Amino acid sequence: MGDRSPGAPVIGPEVVDEVVSRVAALDPSEEDAALEALALRQPDLHAFVLAVSEDMPEGADELAETLLLAVEEMFRTAHGASSAPAAEDDVRRGYERVLSLLEATVASGGTLAALPTAQPHVLEYVQESLAQPLEDEEGEDAELPEEDRTDLELAFRAVIEVLGERPAAPA
Repeated sequence: MGDRSPGAPVIGPEVVDEVVSRVAALDPSEEDAALEALALRQPDLHAFVLAVSEDMPEGADELAETLLLAVEEMFRTAHGASSAPAAEDDVRRGYERVLSLLEATVASGGTLAALPTAQPHVLEYVQESLAQPLEDEEGEDAELPEEDRTDLELAFRAVIEVLGERPAAPA
């Protein structure tokens, strides 16, 4: 069982790459099953991510769910166990901390990119994924608006923070 304290080790790029490959290789039915299992393991994180992406362009909710699946799996893989479920209050407090940090950073002349993270390789994966075009129902590429990318990045910064704080779930 991995240590989930704030001093827990950084998830390395090899874990990120391994998980991204595994998630990308899932066929649609396997991905659906994995998303259902994720929603049972982390119902409040799942609901949070869906709520953030709810009014975004077509495809954003699927992207957000797939990102959550990958990010949560990165923590599971790196720490050898699932995280204990995050309660709604934990998620809200994590998001509020990220927003407060952003506010302080902007007030001192910084930007979103200047915000620190305990998991830079995981965040880099999230940022790269959010920069990719979405595919609509007709198979056409659509750009995710900058405001929506920012909202999702802030949400995933909170997800990363919350998962990093969670103890391992009881076996």
